[in-house]
Amino acid sequence: MTQPPAIPPLLSPIQIGSVGLAIGAAWTLSAAVAAYFGGSGVLLIAIGGTLAVAVTWLLAAVVRQGTARLRPLEKELLALQSQLLTQRAQTAIVVENLGSGVIVLDRRGHVLLANSAAKRLFAIHRQPVGHPLVESIRQPELLQTIGQLFVDRAPREVIVEVRDEHGVRRVLRVLCVAISYDGAAAVLLEARDESENRHLEEMRREFVANVSHELKTPLAAIKGYAETVELAIGDDPQAALHFMTQILEQCRRLERLIADMMTLARAQAGVQYLRPTTVDLTTVIAEAITTYAPIAAAKSIRLEHHSNQDTPVLICADREATLTIANNVIGNAIRYTPEGGHVVASSARDGAFGVLVVRDNGVGIPEQEQTRVFERFYRGDKARQRSNKGTGLGLAIVKNLAQAQGGRIELQSRPKQGSTFKIYLPATVPAK
Repeated sequence: MTQPPAIPPLLSPIQIGSVGLAIGAAWTLSAAVAAYFGGSGVLLIAIGGTLAVAVTWLLAAVVRQGTARLRPLEKELLALQSQLLTQRAQTAIVVENLGSGVIVLDRRGHVLLANSAAKRLFAIHRQPVGHPLVESIRQPELLQTIGQLFVDRAPREVIVEVRDEHGVRRVLRVLCVAISYDGAAAVLLEARDESENRHLEEMRREFVANVSHELKTPLAAIKGYAETVELAIGDDPQAALHFMTQILEQCRRLERLIADMMTLARAQAGVQYLRPTTVDLTTVIAEAITTYAPIAAAKSIRLEHHSNQDTPVLICADREATLTIANNVIGNAIRYTPEGGHVVASSARDGAFGVLVVRDNGVGIPEQEQTRVFERFYRGDKARQRSNKGTGLGLAIVKNLAQAQGGRIELQSRPKQGSTFKIYLPATVPAK
């Protein structure tokens, strides 16, 4: 911290001695004048005049000397004041631009300082400075914690939930600390948005629960079939063969689940497992159509590929990842389209992207579920659950693979009318 400049003495010892000699000389001169004219009154007048002259001279010397000495001190104080104002302005800029919300309160609970992040996080729409905090933030637990802090000055953390004007829920972690602000007791609140962390934690718990369920179901079936085979293999070989087939089917289900989980893990790992190259999107779609043609035929679904052979759609992507995307989207469309339905896959250019488009006239997806269908193991309403024979990871794989390659996925759907999935992947050259 910058120290204030020292104040120099106004008069040096030599100057003080000179003033004393001048006063002594004036006294002697006054006595001589009084003796010449006679009378004590004259002496007193002479002495008074002499002292007045000496004091006047002394004061003038002090003022001149003080002015000369204080002028550098004034410059130093002005420089110090400017430095402090600059530091305060810089601190205010830093606080205002922090990502965390910062609020400072006095002992009465009035707001002394609130940065932009605090107003945004707590959804404060008026200027809170100078007003009680309770007028802007109505969180009983937080207000109670602030009151306790002024009593014992022990730091505390509080988790509060707020909603903005659009009804969006936000979870905040608020650190409350007792501080000294401008020489008085105050409380500092630091708020951080924990919404994303909470959402990820909920997704993690849901994922663990779903994985446990998905693994438990086929394992329980395998165990039951194996016990039945053990009992029936001697008396009813035909029944034992049937149950062995069921065991094999459940093992394949487990195999598909584990393979999809590994594919999803690689997709979420990003570009490190991808090998971008020039890929003809039309050829990839044709390969996926060939794979799913027998499955579509078994459900009497008309599976079509609309392509323009004259203008291939070339993208910069990992071919295996792109084929995985096409297989999952087309397979998903067939799975959720009833018998006698229609599924169409096509490709096109859209600016700097090649687009894989898959349309169906299946069960559709309600609007409130359209963002969740890309979550792991999400199955949605009962109509989709009845149609679902997959692992519940297909669309999550599609989304992550598209994003890992610099693309995105869009969904348009209406219940009982069908869905349209569009996967955008970077094209090799700009469209003309």
